[in-house]
Amino acid sequence: MSLSILDQLQRAVVLHQRGLLADAQALYHAVLAADPRQADALHLLGVIASQTNDHQNAVALIGQALTIQRANPAFYANRGNAHAALGQYDDALKDYDAALTLLPSMIEALSGRGNVLRALKRPDEAIASYDRAIAVRPDYAEAHFNKGQVQRDLGQARHALTCFKRALALRPQDAAYFAACGLTLTDLGRFGEAVESYDAALAIRPHDADTHMCRAQALIELNRLDDAVASFDKAISIKPGLVEAHVGRGAALQLQLKFDSAVESYDKALSVDPRRAEIHYNRGSALERLNRLDEALASYVTAHALDPACDWLEGALLSAKMALCDWRGLDDVIDSLSKRIHKGERASQVFPLLNAIDAPALHKLAAQTVMAARTPAAAIAEPFSKAAADKIRIGYYSPDFCIHPVAFLIAGLLEAHDRTRFDVVAFAYGPDKDDDMSRRIRAGVDQLIDIRSMSDHDVAALSRSMGIDIAVDLAGLTGHCRTGIFAHRAAPVQVNYLGYPGTMGAEFIDYIIADHALIPEHSRGHYAEKVARLPHCYQANDDKRRISARSFSRGDVGLPPQGMVFCCFNTHNKLTPTVFSRWMSILRQVDGSVLWLLDGRPTALRHLRDAAAAQGVDPARLHFAAHMPLADHLARMGCADLFLDTLPYTAHTTASDALWAGLPVLTCMGGSFAARVAGSLLTALGLPELIAADLDDYVVRAVALATKPELHSAVRNKLAANRNTSPLFNTMLFTRHIEAAYHVMHTRRMGGMRPDHFDVEP
Repeated sequence: MSLSILDQLQRAVVLHQRGLLADAQALYHAVLAADPRQADALHLLGVIASQTNDHQNAVALIGQALTIQRANPAFYANRGNAHAALGQYDDALKDYDAALTLLPSMIEALSGRGNVLRALKRPDEAIASYDRAIAVRPDYAEAHFNKGQVQRDLGQARHALTCFKRALALRPQDAAYFAACGLTLTDLGRFGEAVESYDAALAIRPHDADTHMCRAQALIELNRLDDAVASFDKAISIKPGLVEAHVGRGAALQLQLKFDSAVESYDKALSVDPRRAEIHYNRGSALERLNRLDEALASYVTAHALDPACDWLEGALLSAKMALCDWRGLDDVIDSLSKRIHKGERASQVFPLLNAIDAPALHKLAAQTVMAARTPAAAIAEPFSKAAADKIRIGYYSPDFCIHPVAFLIAGLLEAHDRTRFDVVAFAYGPDKDDDMSRRIRAGVDQLIDIRSMSDHDVAALSRSMGIDIAVDLAGLTGHCRTGIFAHRAAPVQVNYLGYPGTMGAEFIDYIIADHALIPEHSRGHYAEKVARLPHCYQANDDKRRISARSFSRGDVGLPPQGMVFCCFNTHNKLTPTVFSRWMSILRQVDGSVLWLLDGRPTALRHLRDAAAAQGVDPARLHFAAHMPLADHLARMGCADLFLDTLPYTAHTTASDALWAGLPVLTCMGGSFAARVAGSLLTALGLPELIAADLDDYVVRAVALATKPELHSAVRNKLAANRNTSPLFNTMLFTRHIEAAYHVMHTRRMGGMRPDHFDVEP
């Protein structure tokens, strides 16, 4: 080979190293024109082909070089890289192994081999390959980084973080390494540190849209929602087509209750990728919160057509259909949901199931699946102090300390707590409302703390620092719950109460408050919590609840002056075709009777009227009550004769409302918590005759009450007498009973005993 060819080759290598690929490529071709068997030129042309993403040509060029020079490990390693880029992993492994046979200490081949093994889902072998590279060269940052990636894949976040930090110590200006630390810290629930890592990455590489997006997601976990939206906006400004940033922005806005803006973000995401089922699902959930139920259902239907297995979708579809009283295909949806939940799939949040399926075992399975998906790694590990205190400190946590059914029920309890024995703290994270109820709640507790802008971790830490002994979750698994607070252990004893009628399926919730009617002993196995049963009724009631002095005639509320008025003021999503058919049977048997329901979406009303007509009942016999303030609503209940309950989700606060207003409630008890609440209320009120044995008996009793005036008068008079003497509406008595439950929980904990089932004596 002449000196001029060697000179040309050297010049080409220098240009190549400077990144002048086109110039280097021209010189390599010139060398090969002079000497077609110049293996280095063929090899380096192959390297340029890989650098310009022409990996197939790279394989061919380096293959030619290897026919000339078979014992060069670099040739095998670089062809292995090209095969790997093409997804030809078996061929890549053969090349890396050939390189390592020739040069066992070749760290590039060891690292590439590890990358291929990771892609082949052979993590243990991949880690072994990286470890060999590190043994050869301990300061090889890339091997530490790649090993960390595999460990993160395996869920070994702490080990992964160690590897990433070692890589960073070796290459402290690598933005990718900081970003990887951020992702791993997020995995560990250390969101504040994650944001710091993302900030360090962005200081080096400020225009990385993905890192801005990941930072935003960590900020959501910290409940720094304005900052999160700003980070998503930055990511979108850099990369407008970044779908995940639009989706994340929508999620952050939804958490801020800015549902219109959330829908706009989801629409932008769908303009980029219209076939992503989960985006249609998210859009539907925001529309549902806007009460745009027809549009929400359409979004869910679109999502289901794209991916029937999309997380939580089928439950949302069920919820929207029931809210619109669209019962077409309902049995198929319920059957599919049941099968998927039994398989442990993320088919539904739990709340939609309560309306349609009376199966407490299924509810528990669904709750456990939800909790496994949403529960963070608890980052607070310090033990609780057992120092004796003068008072038990109770923390109540809720988004509903405002005009809301939960607040209507619990306000009297908060006021009635014995302040010589209990300190009462309210932790509020709902909308910032200044209404009569929010003011009453604030005045009724020793302290109210706004935790809306705090992370779950920080709320738990605050609770612990305040010495909260018993943390009472008033939201459970409802739409605005914050279960992460309790996953981080806000208190040594944690209680599921009132806001959610069922098990939370979580190991970190110690007790559920119930009563003998709600959870008989044979049903305890359906609850992850230990059951603390109160002697009369689990439900707090406020004996100061005001009924308006307004006097309503039937004409005032659009009802006929004569005839039996049946009513049900449960929300439409509790109505089922099974119970509705029983209502129609009752109307057919009671001449001149009407059914008075809540007003709602036009679509729902149309479906209800159509269902009535299909069962031989004039749709004009259905009447709909417009929304009005609670005190007035309680007063207008006097226009009705009998409240017909739903099943499997019975009336809860609505039953208390009706009974407090003197309106008898006819119910039928099922097996689940939600299906037994009205029965619990009636039992405590001393009215078992209003609890039907089954739905056939329910129809018989309703018809009897409507057609036998003396029977109806007797029940109504008994209700009027018992209303002021039974335990149900005795707020002070109830408070003493739930305080006794709290005392048992606290005493067991202070004595080193684990939570266990117990009953409070009358």
